[in-house]
Amino acid sequence: MQSLWPHTVEGLAKFITVTLAIVAFLSQAWQASIRRKSEYNATLRAWGSSTLKLLHQIRFDNSVERLQLERGLDAIELAVDKGRLFFPNKKVPGTTNGWRPRILDWLVLSVELARLSDEQIDSAERISYLYRLRRRFIEDLQRILQPTLFTSTMMTLKIQLLLRSGPMDGSQSMEPIPEVLALVERL
Repeated sequence: MQSLWPHTVEGLAKFITVTLAIVAFLSQAWQASIRRKSEYNATLRAWGSSTLKLLHQIRFDNSVERLQLERGLDAIELAVDKGRLFFPNKKVPGTTNGWRPRILDWLVLSVELARLSDEQIDSAERISYLYRLRRRFIEDLQRILQPTLFTSTMMTLKIQLLLRSGPMDGSQSMEPIPEVLALVERL
């Protein structure tokens, strides 16, 4: 009768080898996932920073020539289009393209407001509204990029922000943003 000891050791060695291979695979997959999230967040942060720079550089008063203002507004519209790579429209039955996410609404509304003439809105009032719109954009961007939520909670926040998106109304936006929306729609 042969001893089972060599077969037991060989079986145990195979089990340990397979277990280590599985652990190594899962570890590599987890690290790749973290790396992808990190790269995604870095790209999103770069987009947000460049967009904020555009919003900040535009002087929404009479001191800027109209051509310079239009170039800046065109750049913001391009930033909105780039932002759709991160925040695509939410598909909604009965709509052609769906609903634009709120974070992009702040930018679109800023452009529409900045394009109003001085006869349509007082310059000081425009500057005040544009400042508030920029703050709302920053707040949404901070909610998404919050460093303490780098794990799976980060993705949950992004999804929740998109799911809450829709046409802006008083329940979604902070005061006095509904006033700005009403002003732009009225004109």
